[in-house]
Amino acid sequence: MPRRFAICWLLFLVVGSTVVAQEASFSSYREAMAAGAKLYNGGKLAESRGPLEAAAKLADSDRDKCRVHQALLVVYAEGGDFPHMYESAEFVIDHAPYPAMASLTCQSLLGLAHKKGQQEATLKRYEERLKKNPKDRTSMYVLSIYHGRLDRDFGKQAEYLKLLLALNKAEGKELEVDTAGKLAFAYRLAKQFVESAELFEEIAPLNKDEEAWHHKEAAGSWLKAGQKSKALTAAKKADSMGPDARAQKSLDRWHSELGEVFLAAGEGKLAVKHYEQAVEKASAEFYKKKYAEELEKAKKL
Repeated sequence: MPRRFAICWLLFLVVGSTVVAQEASFSSYREAMAAGAKLYNGGKLAESRGPLEAAAKLADSDRDKCRVHQALLVVYAEGGDFPHMYESAEFVIDHAPYPAMASLTCQSLLGLAHKKGQQEATLKRYEERLKKNPKDRTSMYVLSIYHGRLDRDFGKQAEYLKLLLALNKAEGKELEVDTAGKLAFAYRLAKQFVESAELFEEIAPLNKDEEAWHHKEAAGSWLKAGQKSKALTAAKKADSMGPDARAQKSLDRWHSELGEVFLAAGEGKLAVKHYEQAVEKASAEFYKKKYAEELEKAKKL
């Protein structure tokens, strides 16, 4: 047996026996998780690995397993164990009980990959996985976020989001409005303004909590496409509906972006109305000043 292979096999046996020993030393998921969390939160990442791996084995539900793997993702990355880093992230992405957990975990994976010099290796991993299996939803998902956050290739991001939506359609699933909204925004960043506007308008009626917001987004994309008439129509529709649940989370942006469309379209009265609200709702002085300057332009109309 070659010496290098023997060493690797020995390490495998040592790690494997350690995990088995850790499992045997804990009677339940809660006990193992408590021990692992204490070490993890104390900055002892290497020492937390055993208890956390035991917790992952002892957990009964996917929710609990996801919690463990979110921590293990960091432990593996900091320890240079990148194969296990990917596996933990993929488990969470595949089994997350709600979309935000999958999204945050994917962002964490990509942040750690960038930090540890694994950016190119990560891209290669998921591109090759997708070549082997064109229906690999996890790879499409990771690659869409990779291109949106790491290399900022929004055209590529749009391609992978389109693949996700096409896969859903082929499998008879309903249109995911959140994914479609991300695609519409990726289109805008990739300067595909007409496609962006049309998709925002298509998905607007599908979610009442974001209907007015999506009409506002469509107006912004139509404006960038140079189609002021369509931009004005979409902006007036959003204005007539008023800020929905999505807009309530960012009212200064809601009003300023509608104000921008109305100002560009020569609708001074409506532009003034929204920029006044933008100035009032803005919390940062920088934005208050910026909106106030636009307000003065609108008043001159």
